[in-house]
Amino acid sequence: MKTLKNLYRKLFGRIEYIITILGVGGEVQKYTANTIAEVDEIISDCNGERYLQVQKIEKIRKFDFIYKGEVLHTPLWFNIEGVTETGFIGKQGYSFVVKDNSLACIKRIN
Repeated sequence: MKTLKNLYRKLFGRIEYIITILGVGGEVQKYTANTIAEVDEIISDCNGERYLQVQKIEKIRKFDFIYKGEVLHTPLWFNIEGVTETGFIGKQGYSFVVKDNSLACIKRIN
C-alpha cells in the first residue's frame, strides 16, 4: 500500500493548501494544511478571532525535487531555531542554514 502511495505522489504530486491570514497589525501569517479538514479547522479558529482575517487560500500540487548542482553555504553570525544549525569547518564551529532534502550537493565554505 505504501509503495502505491509513493508511486502516486511521484507521478501526480501531493496537494497542499496554503492559507494566508492578515492580522490587525498588518502582519501576514501563512499556514500549510494537507487536507480540507485541516483547512476548515484553521478557518474556524480564524473566524473565532476578531483580529485575524483570511486573505487567501491556495491549493498547490507539489512534487518532490532534488537539485543535484553544487550549492555553497557560508557561515552565518546568528542562530535561529529551525533555520540554522551548527556545522564545522576544520575544528571551528559555525552556524549554517539547515540542509534541506531537496539539495543533494551542499558545500560549506569559510
